[in-house]
Amino acid sequence: MIDEYFNEIEELLNNNPFIIKNEISKNKLNEYSGIIKGILRFKKSTLSFIEVTDLDNNTDRVKKKYKYHYMDDNNNLIFRYDNVKHYQNIKTFPNHKHTYSEIIETSEPSFKMVLKEIKEYLQNT
Repeated sequence: MIDEYFNEIEELLNNNPFIIKNEISKNKLNEYSGIIKGILRFKKSTLSFIEVTDLDNNTDRVKKKYKYHYMDDNNNLIFRYDNVKHYQNIKTFPNHKHTYSEIIETSEPSFKMVLKEIKEYLQNT
């Protein structure tokens, strides 16, 4: 079960032409839970990420913890999505997005959505 999810993520990464290099590690905790993390290198930018994922009732994915931290080559934050339990006053708590200047309410992003946002950023810079 968790292996299928890991395979989906790897396929997403392998089929993304904007990724120059990827270094990922997977830790299968049991048949339904695991941790996937890594660093993706793009032209002039980097994404570091972690997902701690459980499959609830063997079908629904639940990210217990996630972080997608995207930076330029000068280590300036472009954006970061995470579910760290701070910013309790936002409607989407604990889910939120950091930009260089603000905290934005957001739902939990999918990996595919994060890669799409990176693609749009790269095409516009």
